[in-house]
Amino acid sequence: MTEVQAVFLRCLADFCRGEETPFPEKMPDAEALFSLARKHSLSGVIYLQCHNWLNDYMKRGEYADEFTKDIFFSINRADMLSEMVRCFHDAGIPVICMKGGVFRDCWPVPEIRTMGDIDLVIREEDRVPSDKIMMENLSCKKSVGNHAVWTYTYGPLEFEVHDHMFYEYLVNRLDYREYFDKVWEHKEHGTVFGVADDSLYVPEPEFHFLYLMAHTARHIINNGSGFRAFLDMVFFTRKYSDKLDWCRLEAELERIQLLRFTKTCFRLCERWFEVEMPLKSEEIEEDFFQSVTQKICSDGVFGRGNPQNEAAGTAKELERSKYPYAIASAMMTAGMLFPTYSNMLLNKRYSWVDGKPWLLPVAWVYRWIYCLVNKKDVSIKRLSEPFIKKELVDKRQQYNRNWGL
Repeated sequence: MTEVQAVFLRCLADFCRGEETPFPEKMPDAEALFSLARKHSLSGVIYLQCHNWLNDYMKRGEYADEFTKDIFFSINRADMLSEMVRCFHDAGIPVICMKGGVFRDCWPVPEIRTMGDIDLVIREEDRVPSDKIMMENLSCKKSVGNHAVWTYTYGPLEFEVHDHMFYEYLVNRLDYREYFDKVWEHKEHGTVFGVADDSLYVPEPEFHFLYLMAHTARHIINNGSGFRAFLDMVFFTRKYSDKLDWCRLEAELERIQLLRFTKTCFRLCERWFEVEMPLKSEEIEEDFFQSVTQKICSDGVFGRGNPQNEAAGTAKELERSKYPYAIASAMMTAGMLFPTYSNMLLNKRYSWVDGKPWLLPVAWVYRWIYCLVNKKDVSIKRLSEPFIKKELVDKRQQYNRNWGL
């Protein structure tokens, strides 16, 4: 662990305990510390912890700007959410807010719990009327990169409207989508960004905690997850300590194959933030602790751009397969060459097959030609990855197992 990483984690640990971070004995590299804080979207936390001794050399102005930006977006998200909920209420559409919009209220200073968007869950039958509200009433722009999640933007504000709370899979064969579709049986009224309404719900604490662990596992498997998710665990379990039945949760975590993973996460929280977490577990190996700490520092919020995550997607697909490696690799490559009709519709370039599934073979040929002409190297690399990077895939699969996944 570098000196910069140590100071950064010292600030996060002090933040968890409600203590001011003292002036470090050895001044860390100012640019590196600021870069690490921004990479994890935790600049506001560092400013709050260190503003009494930050100076111009330590980028006091830049930290202050990030802190102010966090407050600005928090206020504007609250205003936008209030307007959205009002429109949904008038249309008789219930909505569940989840993830960061709810977790933020567990933080000591909710405004500095950053997020890229506000996540909302609707019923499948409300997709069309909710889309009309977002597009016509609220004048948002829309993009669809996943059938279960439609993303709407209004200037710099972004909202993800889900008709399934969880829409992916992990490395096991459990159907998490079906499991978390039960959120409508585990909802309660709640206040989000200071907004309360008869049509606005949040998941019950125990159900939301299970989702937090599944969602974090998904990021660990796909690319990576930064320290913010682990701070969510600390503050969420602390706020709802009197509402979380850990005997029941332990049994449920075992049922959804996330118990060992959760215990690993809790142990890391204890090491990083010097706090006490529920579900005691055995000590984690020091080599694993050091390597995970280094990787998470490099990953940032979601691990994008870290070359260590290069084969993550391939490792995930092959781990889930019930076939031998060679056969599973061939099947995976075939799937990339011949995408399903449903997946082809997600790309606007092939919108002309909408309602005409018989044109799918023509779309495949067009796609092959387009990729060969415009992104030949990337396409060949992606198709050959399962075959030429077996060692990297094996290493990634072992990494997932070390997490308990």
